[in-house]
Amino acid sequence: PAAGGAGRLATRHLLKAGHRRIAYLHWSSGHYSQKHREEGYRNEMESAGLKPMSLLTFDIHRTLSSGQKNLPWLIGPERYTAFVCYSPEVASQLLFLTAMFGLRVHVDLSAVTFADEPFSFLGYQLDTVVLPYFEMGQEAVNMLLQKIEEPDSPIVPRVLHPTIHIAGA
Repeated sequence: PAAGGAGRLATRHLLKAGHRRIAYLHWSSGHYSQKHREEGYRNEMESAGLKPMSLLTFDIHRTLSSGQKNLPWLIGPERYTAFVCYSPEVASQLLFLTAMFGLRVHVDLSAVTFADEPFSFLGYQLDTVVLPYFEMGQEAVNMLLQKIEEPDSPIVPRVLHPTIHIAGA
């Protein structure tokens, strides 16, 4: 799927909801989708005249494991009000932190993640950029069948676009 477009879609959704302090929360996966989603996030933030900020979950764990409970980006006066989370695993960590600090999702902050179906964790639902994995599989099979039938014909790439699922809608 169009990972950069997915990053833009998630960020645009939060901007339309009125958020201006939006951070991209991720872990260093090395997967192309991490880079592309972050690029989409950065492009959308810069287009809105806002400063993008990436936060690594590794840094969060290092802060908490050192005994510090100082996460100014989450609980300080200049905290972020919304997060684009690279994956459901990253979103789960954010939800754990919100519970730990007594914050309420959809009240104190908003978040969007990316998954193949609407995301929920421990009863919390997040807005989700739904990636078209089923359609990807269908297209892969169609392309394979085409290649079997016409081995010398080039396969034309097809971009599949994600949709956004609003929690509770």
